[in-house]
Amino acid sequence: AIAVLLLSITGAFAVAQSSLQSSNFAKNRTTAYYLAQEAIENIRNMRDNNGLEMLKNRTSNVSWLKNFAESNEQCGIDNANPCMVDSLGSLNPNPQVCNGGTCPNLFLRDEEFFWYKVDNSPGDWSDTNFSRSVRLSSVPGTNNEINVEVTVSWNRGVVPKTVVISENLYNWQSLEEL
Repeated sequence: AIAVLLLSITGAFAVAQSSLQSSNFAKNRTTAYYLAQEAIENIRNMRDNNGLEMLKNRTSNVSWLKNFAESNEQCGIDNANPCMVDSLGSLNPNPQVCNGGTCPNLFLRDEEFFWYKVDNSPGDWSDTNFSRSVRLSSVPGTNNEINVEVTVSWNRGVVPKTVVISENLYNWQSLEEL
């Protein structure tokens, strides 16, 4: 009777442990998808702000890629190194090249926001194991479209995990009709 009781308790604990691990993995994967989508939304916002600046000034002198993907910028199109995008602007509002080809981990600030930590920044910072990198590439045959690919990586124990999402952005705000 004791052996049967021990087997049933051990089985229940094994199921509970497996459920906790699955829940933690699902939480991390969801966080990674949100971090990747946040980077794409940040790039899209830069594109839209450039379009609004063009319309406001009634000029075509503002590139739709300004501040994030022009050829003279650090994170230009088809750059060999990945870039980091900090949506809250603690490093820089524009994408920055990751040193050594590897982007740093994000920090969780005040248990609310994922940021890149800046020295002497106020708040409670905790390290995460999430790393986010952005690559911008040209789409063959067009000058009005780019591909934004975001990779978010983290470790589950010693096993590395990765989420990659990609989206094409278009220069739909060109001034040709004005």
